[in-house]
Amino acid sequence: MKNFQYNDYICKDKFLIQSTKIDDKEISNFNQDELGSFIMNKFLEYDKQKKTNPSEINKILYEKRLSCVYLLQDPNEIEAIKGILTVYITDGKVIPVNCNGTNDPYIIFSLNNDKIYTTNVIKKSIEPIWNENFDVNINNHKTSVLKLEVMDWNRFLNHTLIGSGLLSLRNLIPNKNIPVTIDILNKYNKKVGEINIILQLKP
Repeated sequence: MKNFQYNDYICKDKFLIQSTKIDDKEISNFNQDELGSFIMNKFLEYDKQKKTNPSEINKILYEKRLSCVYLLQDPNEIEAIKGILTVYITDGKVIPVNCNGTNDPYIIFSLNNDKIYTTNVIKKSIEPIWNENFDVNINNHKTSVLKLEVMDWNRFLNHTLIGSGLLSLRNLIPNKNIPVTIDILNKYNKKVGEINIILQLKP
């Protein structure tokens, strides 16, 4: 039996798929789409039992081999984790708020309403790239919420709030790099941008 490996992957309903095993004879003539459908069917039994919806299973397929064993775990059954959260701020997109069609964006991060970090200002950009990171102590990942406030810097006037976004940390997996895209909404609940970050929680 050949091996077909998968990355750890969180489904839309927050269950963790780790692995499963499949006979190579069953998939020898499958193309990538057929293989994704085949594996989807393999998860249907777990879908009925666990109410799991692995609708993005195709995103974790890679290499040309197949074999895996999987475990579905309800986040509610996971014990609260205390540790250090590393936040990598990569980049984002923000609609222009200035008359010149650009922004001078920066982000204020808060954890459970306590301000913990402020990024550098990226001048004249609607697709800012930060490539910054910071660490913060987490006492209970299941009750922790990260807030992002995207601001527009002004030299002489008050800085303007472009929008904000919230992210619960309850579904973080320890010692894994978890990429997340956070939608930024204005006060009218309209999307005005998105911020890409990577999270890693070390107990």
